[in-house]
Amino acid sequence: GQPAQTAKLRVELQLIADIGFVGFPNAGKSSLLDYYTNARPKIAPYPFTTKIPNLGIMNVRERDIVLADIPGIIEGAHEGAGLGIRFLKHIARTKVLAFLIDLSDPNWETAFSVLLEELRSFSPELADKRRVVIGTKLDLEETEGRLEALAAALPGERVSGISVFSKAGLEELKDIFLALVVECEAEEEARAKEGASLFADGGADPEMDSHNADEDGDADLFGGDGGESEP
Repeated sequence: GQPAQTAKLRVELQLIADIGFVGFPNAGKSSLLDYYTNARPKIAPYPFTTKIPNLGIMNVRERDIVLADIPGIIEGAHEGAGLGIRFLKHIARTKVLAFLIDLSDPNWETAFSVLLEELRSFSPELADKRRVVIGTKLDLEETEGRLEALAAALPGERVSGISVFSKAGLEELKDIFLALVVECEAEEEARAKEGASLFADGGADPEMDSHNADEDGDADLFGGDGGESEP
């Protein structure tokens, strides 16, 4: 037999979800997951109550959608600040990103651009995922008018507003989540069909065709069957 070999391996589990929640601490991510699913994440009025990603399943129109609550990200997360950096890689395995913006926060106007830049700095592919921007805590008096201002400031984005406390916008958001997931799945199916078509009807590998042509030439040279021709 062969001598035995040993190796020390580090395996990192990546979460897979349809929708990944992205936001600063206390933006309402855990509250939204708690409302939509049977998951019961820790909810408290102080930062970093979520220290591990939480998953839950939301049912909408007889369809199950997996939601992922990612620990709060802070500015500089891609460089290791806060807790977000160790979980940013999990977001790479989600189909859609939901950016939760706390409209009661003093920095609500710049929150989305900061979050998007953190994702882009970590991985440009994350910034290209389908997404929706969600203004939260609409029930608070200080948020009045801010959802409209957020939508006006982000004309190229899909913007929605919710309040988990008053239930405002929650049913509409479920339909938005479903539509985004269906769009992603349709795009993935189209790419799969396009890839399959490369091997059908004229989609053969040019190098393989060239190799076959060379073999045919050799066959002609040696009498058609690859052997030596009769003298």
